[in-house]
Amino acid sequence: MNREYTPITVRKCLIDALPLATPFGLHICPTTYCNFKCYYCTMSRGGASISDVNRKFMDMKLYKLLIEQLKEFPNKLKLLNFAWLGEPLLHPDIVEMVRIAKEADIAERVEIVSNGSRLNRELSLGLVEAGLDRIRISLQGLTEEAYMKNSQYKIDLEEYNRNIRELHELSRAHGSKTKIYVKIMDAMLKDEVDERLFRDRYRDICDYINVETLVPLMSDVDVSGVKENYNINYWGVTVREISCCPEPFYTLVVSPAGMVLPCCEIGDKLNLGMISETNSIVAIWNGERLREVRRMMIEEGKDANPICRECGTVRYQTADEDVLDPYRDKLKRLYL
Repeated sequence: MNREYTPITVRKCLIDALPLATPFGLHICPTTYCNFKCYYCTMSRGGASISDVNRKFMDMKLYKLLIEQLKEFPNKLKLLNFAWLGEPLLHPDIVEMVRIAKEADIAERVEIVSNGSRLNRELSLGLVEAGLDRIRISLQGLTEEAYMKNSQYKIDLEEYNRNIRELHELSRAHGSKTKIYVKIMDAMLKDEVDERLFRDRYRDICDYINVETLVPLMSDVDVSGVKENYNINYWGVTVREISCCPEPFYTLVVSPAGMVLPCCEIGDKLNLGMISETNSIVAIWNGERLREVRRMMIEEGKDANPICRECGTVRYQTADEDVLDPYRDKLKRLYL
């Protein structure tokens, strides 16, 4: 069964693909610096507890080592995503990072999630020529006042929109290699008038457009008063309780210092190891620490770990096709 939830995401039933010799996705965090202070983000709330997540950039030597190690997987990643805690476009070598990943041919798609504020003609042209497959631009409002309220960032909205348009035009001029996806959260739209304004303003200067659902993912960030309720999850489905988190079975996250995690939740207790000459990403994917995380999810569920217990990702961001709770017996045969 395939189902298209957003203009860019098609899900397959995860249980039918397990176990994976190669993770479906890898999230690389190029930097923990960000020029925004969004009210819903753990980094702007001082919530980052992971020991190596001080403000820093990923060293290019480490990055090149990681890319070489990714070649050792038997299959390509479905997605290599530059995202997580900071603004990827702040990394001085982000264009080179994209180029290296594309030339290495280790992923079906190379993507960046960005607030879009750093875009200019030089950077946009660099990303397009490097072969970036997709950039997801997260809007923080429809007015300059909204940006200041939501992200404590003074933006020139006319210039910002002009830069998105220029990126779109450059991509089309180069054969539409780089797709532009513009999104905004439902909590940043007051009513249907705002939504029409959003769609009218951006539909002609991007390839995909969507209103996403704000959900409470981080335990150290309180967004309880932002929306009336959180009964609908990220995928537009009614929220339900899920015990077995699917993320350790199909994805990995790498911090700027090379720490590997099974998901985007922050915490040393989920540290799977550090990328090095003697500890590859392949070894970590197949290693004992990740096996223990999977065992915990299969036999005990997320509540067995205090970090997982407080995490909102399982509850609010698990797609129907990724739910593994009904398949615990099969998971035991596959993994234990």
